[in-house]
Amino acid sequence: MTGRPRSILIFERLFLASMIGSIIGFVLSYDAIADAIGAEPDLVRVGISPASAIAFFALTTAIWLLLYWLVAHRASNAAKWVLTVLTGLGLLMVPLTLASEANFAMFFSLMVTALGVGAVLALFRPDARDWLEGGSGVEDADTY
Repeated sequence: MTGRPRSILIFERLFLASMIGSIIGFVLSYDAIADAIGAEPDLVRVGISPASAIAFFALTTAIWLLLYWLVAHRASNAAKWVLTVLTGLGLLMVPLTLASEANFAMFFSLMVTALGVGAVLALFRPDARDWLEGGSGVEDADTY
């Protein structure tokens, strides 16, 4: 039986859990986001609205999901590196998160970040690395 290696399946589960967490976090914090946008007249003046936040979140989520699909289902080593760099850049936000008021949103944000980092780390395990560097992108139906 051929198929995706175990580390890719781990990546897939952790990554999708982080995406679900991101969506839940956005929904739970949407009112605060909308209030913050409404409180900034300069943002409103240039046309940024709460709907802009939804559009931006939807666009970035679509990009993340495309990268996930390219890595997990097409064995794209290039997409792995894009995900790695973006995750690394996202880690730069952790100090700001830690500096904020300790509450559920802070905990939730750190949890989602940890899931994303765990997902990316799974891509550097030997079986995933070998598959991504020489993977054909062909899937086996028995894997699921």
